[in-house]
Amino acid sequence: MFFSSKISAQEKSLHLSTAESIVQIESITDFTIGLNGVEENALTLQYPKSFQLEEEKFKQENSDKVQNIEVDSRQHQLSFMLKNKNTTEIVFSGEFLEQGEQKLTVYAGVEKEQLLISVQGATAESTSDQVKSSNVLKTTSTEEMTTRSLSDNTLEAVQPRADILPSFDWNLLNTDGTDLSTYEQVSVNTPVKLTGSAFDQQQRDYYMFFGHVGKMNTYKYDTGFNTQGNMYAPLGEKSMLPLLSPMMIGVKKQVAAETSTGLFGYDYSYTDSNVGGSGANFDIGEIDSQTGTISKAGITDPVNLSVSKTWIISQYVKENEILSYGFVAKQVIGNKKETFYQPVRVHGYVVSKGTGRIRYDISFYNEDQEEKEYALTYGAHMDVGGAHTNSRLFSYGESGLYFDEPTKTPVDKLPARIYFYMNNGYGNQVGPADYKSGNLYETTTSSGKQALYKIGYWSDIKIQRWLNPMNGYTTPYEPWDPFQPMGYEFPLKHPVFALRWNKINVKPNDVGTGSLDLSIEEPAPILPVAEKNYTNESSTNNVNRVGDTLSFSLTAMNRGDIDIWEQVNLTDTLPKELELDTSSLILVDENGIESQLDPAIYDEKMHKFTAGAYNISPKKQIEIKYKAKIISGIDQTIINKFTATNQKAETAEAEVQIPVSERLDFKLKEEVFHEDGTVAEKANQGETLLYRTTIFNPNSLGKLNYRSLQGYIPLDTNLENVKEGTLKDQSGNIIGIVVYSAASNSVIYSGNYLEETDILPINQDIYVEYKATVKQDTPDGSLIKAQANFWADFKNDTALDQDDKPTSNEVQTEIVTKRGDLLFVSAPTVLDFGENLKISAKNKSYPIASKDDALVVEDYRGTGEHWSMTATLLKELSSTSGHQLTNSLHYKNQNQDYIFTLGNAIPVIEKETTDEQGVDISADWASTNNGPFLDVKAGQPRAEKYSGSIKWTLQDVPANDQE
Repeated sequence: MFFSSKISAQEKSLHLSTAESIVQIESITDFTIGLNGVEENALTLQYPKSFQLEEEKFKQENSDKVQNIEVDSRQHQLSFMLKNKNTTEIVFSGEFLEQGEQKLTVYAGVEKEQLLISVQGATAESTSDQVKSSNVLKTTSTEEMTTRSLSDNTLEAVQPRADILPSFDWNLLNTDGTDLSTYEQVSVNTPVKLTGSAFDQQQRDYYMFFGHVGKMNTYKYDTGFNTQGNMYAPLGEKSMLPLLSPMMIGVKKQVAAETSTGLFGYDYSYTDSNVGGSGANFDIGEIDSQTGTISKAGITDPVNLSVSKTWIISQYVKENEILSYGFVAKQVIGNKKETFYQPVRVHGYVVSKGTGRIRYDISFYNEDQEEKEYALTYGAHMDVGGAHTNSRLFSYGESGLYFDEPTKTPVDKLPARIYFYMNNGYGNQVGPADYKSGNLYETTTSSGKQALYKIGYWSDIKIQRWLNPMNGYTTPYEPWDPFQPMGYEFPLKHPVFALRWNKINVKPNDVGTGSLDLSIEEPAPILPVAEKNYTNESSTNNVNRVGDTLSFSLTAMNRGDIDIWEQVNLTDTLPKELELDTSSLILVDENGIESQLDPAIYDEKMHKFTAGAYNISPKKQIEIKYKAKIISGIDQTIINKFTATNQKAETAEAEVQIPVSERLDFKLKEEVFHEDGTVAEKANQGETLLYRTTIFNPNSLGKLNYRSLQGYIPLDTNLENVKEGTLKDQSGNIIGIVVYSAASNSVIYSGNYLEETDILPINQDIYVEYKATVKQDTPDGSLIKAQANFWADFKNDTALDQDDKPTSNEVQTEIVTKRGDLLFVSAPTVLDFGENLKISAKNKSYPIASKDDALVVEDYRGTGEHWSMTATLLKELSSTSGHQLTNSLHYKNQNQDYIFTLGNAIPVIEKETTDEQGVDISADWASTNNGPFLDVKAGQPRAEKYSGSIKWTLQDVPANDQE
C-alpha cells in the first residue's frame, strides 16, 4: 500500500492513498482522498501530464459529495467543492501513461498532501486486463478537455514507444524538377511570410506554416514570433510535427503603440499551443484493390490525440514558398500491430497574389511493387481566431467552402473570411472534388477525443454528426454532400467539414499528388476579387496540346459586405497562341442570366477584349465565358491575363498559366510472324511464333522526351514458353525489359529514363518483340490472338490517360494440322435450288440458289501433289409423296455435263497442288455453267417439295479417301 507524505500544519486532516501494492503503466488505479475536519470546502487535485483521469467515474462515484466540478487539461488539475464538510472520503481513479516516479497532489486551502508513486511496466500476466481496460481509461468528458496535453513550454512531444523511421532518398519526391539549391534549409519549423499585392493590402500579415498556433503563441513587433508549441520546434526524428497540417496563419499589423499581438489561426483549439498539435489535417488513405475499402490510414499519438504521427525531417524556405519532407505513420484500420511509414513532401506556394490564394501540394511516394489507389482527405474542426463554435460555415458554390467572421475575431479583433477552394482554379493540379459538412461529434469515448482534431481521418471520419450520414472507410467513394448556392449558410452549431479528392492512382516507386488552395481575407465594404479558370474540352488527362479547345471563365466578384463595386470594366488579354471564338462570348449577370456579347468587342490585333461597365453588388459576381483554340506554343507556358477595374482604381487581377505540350497521337501496330519472317496467318501445333508491337507517334515534333513507358500484352492460353523479349528504339538500342508475368498471364514491357542523360524522344519508333510457342494440344481451327496496349509519362510532368491507353490492332493466327496432310476443310450440308419454282411447259435448268457452306480443300503435302473430289448421289430427288425427278440433277465440270445416278460417283475436280492456300471448289457455282444444277424436263415435276442426298469424297492420288 502507498501512503501520503503529508506537508501540513494540521495533523491527519488531509491524506492521499491507494490500496494497490503495484501501480502499472496504462492500468486503472483507484485513489482515496481522506478528509478529517478539513476547514476548506474547495479542493484541487493536481496530477502529472502522464496521468489520465477518469472524469465521468469521478462524477458518478462522488455525486452526493461534490459539486462545481472543473477539469483544466492544460494545468492538469481537477477542482471541486464539497457539498458537506462532514464528508470523510473522496475517491477517484485513472491510469499513468509513463513509467517511473509520478506525483499526485491534493490542496485544501493552505493544506497540501502529496503521494509519490513508482509506476512499473506491464507484466505479461496483466496484459490482457490492461487491454480490456484501455477502452474505459481513454475517456474525457467534453471536447474542451485536451487529454494528455503537453505543458505549454515543452518542445518535444511525448512518445510512449519509439518509432524507428526508415531511411529515404527525398529526391524521389522531387518529380517536378525542384532545385533545392534555390532555397534556404532550416532546422526548426519556420513560418514563411506571404508578400505582394493582396497580401500587402490586408490588416494582417499572413504566413505559410505547419501546424496549429494557439493562445500561448505571440508575436512581438520588435523581435518576432516567440518559440512556443509548433513555432520554431526542432525538426527531425525526435519529435512529431504536423507535416500534414499546412496552415495559413496571421499576425495583426502594428497599430500605434502596440508591442505584441496574438497569432490568428483557424483550427481547434485556440487554448492549446502544444508541439505537434493540429485540428486541421490531411489523411492519405490507401484503397484495398480487392474490397475497395480503406486499408491503411493515418494515426495519432496515443498520448496526445491532437498530435498526428507525422514527422518533418527537413524543411526549405524562400520568398512565398516552403517545402517540408517527412514521414506519415499509418496502420491497417482495426489492426494496430504494425506501423507503416510513408514518405511525403508538402510544397506551399502562391497561386495568385491578386486574390491572395495559396496552394499546398501533398505528394506521397508508393514504395510498394504494385500500383495503388489513394483516397486523400482534408478535415478541420474550426476555431477561427478563437471564435470556436461561433465559427460560421458558408457555401462558395462548386468552388468550395468558406468561414466568415465579418466583424472581429477574439484573438486580434479583426474580421476574417477563410476560403477552402474546390474544383475550379487548379489547372493541371488535382484539387478536392467533394465535401461533407456537419457538427462535431461530442463524446467522452477515446475515438470521440481523436475526432476532436482528426475530422478527415478515415478511421473515424463517419463519427461526426454530418448533415448527411456516411459509411466512412468501408465505402470511401460513396456520394458526399450536394453543392449549395453561393452564400448559403450551413445550419450548424459546432461546424466541422471534410474534403475529398478523386482517386489518385500511383504506380510502383512513383509519386501521387493532391492539392489544396486556400486564402484569408478581411471583409470590407467593397472587396474586389477576380478569378480566371479554364478547362480543356479536348483532353481527358489535363494536358494541353496544339489544336485543343479551351473553355474559359472570367469572374469579377464583390466580396464586400456593404457597397456596390461601381462601373467595372472587364478586360481579358489573350496570348497570341490562342485563337478566340468570338461567337462563344457569353455574359452571365448577377442573377445568373446569360446573354451573347458582341463579337466586335474583341481587338484581334491587340489580342484582347473589354466588356462593361457593370455594377456589382455586395456578395455578387459577373462572369464572362468563352472558348479559344490553342494554335501554337509547344513546350511553352502561355499566360492569359484578366483585369477588372473602375475609375476609382478599385481593381482585381487574375491570370492563368497554360502549359502546352506536344500533340500526342500514339499508334500501335501488332504483327505476328513465322520464324522465317513470313506473316503467320496460320501456324502448326508446336511452332514458335515471333510477335512484334510497333509504337509510333506520327504527329510528334520530337521535342518531348519519355520519363517512362510500359504496357502489357495478354498471352493467349494456347501459347507458352515466352522467350527472347526485347524493347528497342528505332536504332536497335535496348531501352527496357520485356518479361512474362505468370500472375496475369501477360507479356509486360517497361522502360525508365529518369536521368537527365536518358534521352528518348517521343517521335522515336519503339519495338517490342518476343517469341512464344503454340501448345501441342491446341485444337485444330483455334484462333490465337494478341493485342497490346501502351502508357507513358514524360519529362515535362505530363502523362497519357491511364483510363484511355492506346491499343493496337488484334492479330489472329489459325492453328492447322501439321504440314503433310490433305485436309477436307468444309462441305455444304444444304444445296438449295430455290422455293416456289414455276413448273414450265418447256425443259428448264435451275442453278443453285444458295448453300450453307463452301466446298474447300487444303493440301499441305507439298507442291506437285495431286488430289481429286467426286460426288455420289445417295438418294434420288424425291417429293414428300414419293415422286422422283430421275436424271434431273447434273454436275458440270470443265464443260463436261455429268448426270447424277443413284450410287454412282461422278468427277468434280482433279487438282495438282501449287501452294498451301485453300481451294474453294464451290466458288463458281453461281450458274448452270459450273457445279450442280437441275435440268427438269417439261411436265416432269409436280407442285411438291423435293430433296435428295449427295456424298462428297476427297481422294489423294492414288488413295487416302476422305469424306
